[in-house]
Amino acid sequence: MLNNNLLVIQLRKTKNIINMSHMFDNCKLLKSISDFSEWGTKNVTNMSYLFYGCKNLEKLSDISK
Repeated sequence: MLNNNLLVIQLRKTKNIINMSHMFDNCKLLKSISDFSEWGTKNVTNMSYLFYGCKNLEKLSDISK
């Protein structure tokens, strides 16, 4: 069954990003982020307020890596 209300965001080539501040700021309909561990965050120096205002965020994959 197709869900027309489903939004999929695929981040690619994140290894050169240094600032992810406010990236998903106030994405009120965002429910989950999968494959977060696959993001190249080695060079990121700022993740402040990355998910600020994401009131419906229920699931976030393992971010410990």
